[in-house]
Amino acid sequence: MPWLPTITTFINLLSMAGSLWLGFYLVTRSPHRPLPWLAALSLWSLASLFLRNILVIHLPASETLNRLRLVGVIGLAFWFHLTLLLVPRRHDRVAQATAYPAIRAGMIGLAYGLSFLVILSNFFAPGSVLTPSLSPVYISGRASGAFNPYIILYMLVFGSFAIYNLVQGRAHARHASQKRILTSMLVVTSPPLLAGLYLTLGPRISPTLPVFPADAIMGVSMLLLGYNVARYNALIEGRTVERDALYSMMGTGVAVAVYAVVVLLLYLNGHASVLTLVLILGCVIVSHSLYDGVRTALDRLFYRGQFRQLRANLRLLSREAGTGQDLTAQLRSTLGALCYILHVQKGFIALRRGDIYIVELAEGTDLTGRRFPPSALDATEITALPHPRSVIDLNDMVWIVPLAVGGAQIGVLVLGAKQADQPYKDEDLELLDDVADQISTAIYASQLQEGYAQTINEMVASFRERERTLQWQMQSLLARPAAEPWPVLGGMDEEKFIACVEECLRNLHDFAYLGEHALAQLKAIHRQLDHQKNGPVTHVDRGRALREFLLQTLEKLRPSGREPTEDDVPAREWHQFIILRDAYVQGKLTRDVMNRLYISEPTFHRTRRRAVRSVAKMLHEMEQSAL
Repeated sequence: MPWLPTITTFINLLSMAGSLWLGFYLVTRSPHRPLPWLAALSLWSLASLFLRNILVIHLPASETLNRLRLVGVIGLAFWFHLTLLLVPRRHDRVAQATAYPAIRAGMIGLAYGLSFLVILSNFFAPGSVLTPSLSPVYISGRASGAFNPYIILYMLVFGSFAIYNLVQGRAHARHASQKRILTSMLVVTSPPLLAGLYLTLGPRISPTLPVFPADAIMGVSMLLLGYNVARYNALIEGRTVERDALYSMMGTGVAVAVYAVVVLLLYLNGHASVLTLVLILGCVIVSHSLYDGVRTALDRLFYRGQFRQLRANLRLLSREAGTGQDLTAQLRSTLGALCYILHVQKGFIALRRGDIYIVELAEGTDLTGRRFPPSALDATEITALPHPRSVIDLNDMVWIVPLAVGGAQIGVLVLGAKQADQPYKDEDLELLDDVADQISTAIYASQLQEGYAQTINEMVASFRERERTLQWQMQSLLARPAAEPWPVLGGMDEEKFIACVEECLRNLHDFAYLGEHALAQLKAIHRQLDHQKNGPVTHVDRGRALREFLLQTLEKLRPSGREPTEDDVPAREWHQFIILRDAYVQGKLTRDVMNRLYISEPTFHRTRRRAVRSVAKMLHEMEQSAL
């Protein structure tokens, strides 16, 4: 049968990829709990077995691969260890013994020890025992020869213990959800054991039986077991896993499919081997699964503590947001269960939207989407229909159950008659009271969650906008252009011009010094001197004109309004003007100016420098207008 190697390779490849992905999914979602790690180790041991099965088909002469045919046995030890953790100790009969920890540890150690003993014994067995009689796609090609009795005994003993542990865990589970998940684990634990027995006992029936049915059963069963462990662990942690697992599987599956197509094309053209395909797909799954973990590790190198925690929380929020069942689906399942328990033929749930009730879902009636005024459905307690104030046909409904939170009615549960026109008992009405409280809480929590999601979206958007603004400001600050020559006084640059202005302010009373200063050559000074008609212009005249020009410019810093008196503490807007006037024009000491303004010396000098820069810029602007 020429198609056997292809289908066997394909099944083992899918099983290997699924086991590898699901193992990483478990440990990345709950890295600090033992259950996911044990399930992941069990899956990875099976993945190594599937990998060995793929390679031995295309490398049948490899003695090492033939010796590793029992590598998957360790997976049963991991699974047995996991099932022990599912049994509550207070309900375990063995746990009642004083030597329980030693007995438990001994059983776990025995399971691991025997599995390693079987693997190592097979690895170091004589070569003649390991030589397969047929191709590995047939059951005789997987036979373990003299080790078959030990493997059968090992699987029967520890497989039975694993099933017993699951039965005990299910019997003493506290919640119905836990019972359902443990029941699923119990159902899918047997098929892998049966597949193992098929591989070990099959050669006695027919040596040419194909192995792919056992590989397919083992792969599907282990994936279901791993998924149920993920559900059980998520239930304990108070989260849901269905949408998150589907999203992760689809994301990884798309990446794997793209690479698989490329490598398969290379393989068909003779440029790649099956080993290349397996290695590339394995690397894709590992890298895709560990991407978030690598980003978290890199955050520790590049981000401070609070931003590192923020990024981790945002990644966790983006992964978990919307993974739970939506409100409509929850209400539909609740209404369906309620109608089934009470044997009610029809009913609906309507939520209040402003001043109107809208039917969100209905059971046994076509009222979905109908709108009702408050007068039809408002009630303070469970009320029999027809409603005393209702004038609207409610399609043969008989009970109104208000859904209220904090005294405000947010919805209503309306139920029809029971089957065979049976009356509602007091126990039924008490049940409706309890269910109404739970439904109200769920609706209110869902509405709060929607509000929180909107608030988080707005906060994140605001944070991103502020972060961009901050980055732009920092880049602008760090990328300040180099000082360009100002077109005044022969190309003097800004800093030199500011230094000249400060020199002139320090010497406002020395007309001779000012007259010989470079600023005396400003066009505005010459224009001012041209209007004088008192004879020739000397350097003292230029100094006096420069002083007046500086004083006029300084006055432009004066704020509007009444100037503070000596007894007043000037507002901050007056600081620059007062500092320049008192220090340079009036010649007051620095400490006196500081005391009047109630500022420190560093603040005084920073304010003075900003004021001098402002005067210099105004001089530059006026000189520009004079050119």
